[in-house]
Amino acid sequence: MASCLTGLKASAVEQYAACRCMEAMAVLLGSNHDSYFEMIEPGLVQAIRATGKEPQVRVAALRAVSMCAFVCGTDEKATNSLLDICEASCGKKWRGEEVPAVLRANALDSWGLLATTIGDLEIASAEGRGVTILTILQECLEESHPDLRSSAGECFALIHEVSERAL
Repeated sequence: MASCLTGLKASAVEQYAACRCMEAMAVLLGSNHDSYFEMIEPGLVQAIRATGKEPQVRVAALRAVSMCAFVCGTDEKATNSLLDICEASCGKKWRGEEVPAVLRANALDSWGLLATTIGDLEIASAEGRGVTILTILQECLEESHPDLRSSAGECFALIHEVSERAL
């Protein structure tokens, strides 16, 4: 695993490969491996936040950390922190720069995955995460990028389904 973490500091190709390896490792390890999540999360979050990195590297890092939290993690606080990152990075601008459509779409996909791990009321209540992201989802549905529109639609469907169950 040290090789993958070191790979996050190498060329864009190596960063991408390292992220994909960490994502696959999460699936292979399975549930209740918080130590793995805790080991890779800081480096992956740093890669996501690094606006100078290639969009595909940032996407791969977000996918890897989200998959790891979904499969391996049990820490609700860490999940909420990742949901915050997803919500921030699915808007048009983040950290003072335009967010590429591919990263926005992936952030919504990751948000949807992680949202399935929290309680229905945390999504569907009047102050829930689903309500707070609705404006961003509406903006994404009006974009020309098909993957972004599709991801926004899937999140809308998830929020609707959860709202039906919770209320």
